Amino acid sequence: VTYFIKGTLRVDKYYIENLVNRMYLTKNSEEFKEQLSKELKKNLELKEVESIILTQRDDYKNFLLDRYYDEDEIILEKNDIIDKKYDYAVRLKSNKNPFVGLILIQNRDIKLVYEEKRYLEDIVEKLSLVASRYRFEKLQEELN
Repeated sequence: VTYFIKGTLRVDKYYIENLVNRMYLTKNSEEFKEQLSKELKKNLELKEVESIILTQRDDYKNFLLDRYYDEDEIILEKNDIIDKKYDYAVRLKSNKNPFVGLILIQNRDIKLVYEEKRYLEDIVEKLSLVASRYRFEKLQEELN
């Protein structure tokens, strides 16, 4: 379980594994996006979360500024996001694709603390694998 103690998030490894397992068990990209949004809203006490799977390499430009994003830039701040309603964007990426998906986050007018950012970074790598699977399915659907 994740504990909120005076605004601090202590990340439990088993909790992350359970979250990732639940994401792997989703049946399609809609269920994945819905479930992920629900989990993050609950765990980080966020106002709104939108999960997006990007099929084309340049689709990110619909949501983020068109610039070079460094490999280590996982959590992006408001100044990179086109829709100013959101405070953060979290990149889902795989080996060769820097943008498999995005998680757009609207916070409650408070910055994410270090532990919350670490939590997002911890789950992102594993969630990117699930997002890649749904991205591949979407590409196949477009071909058919």
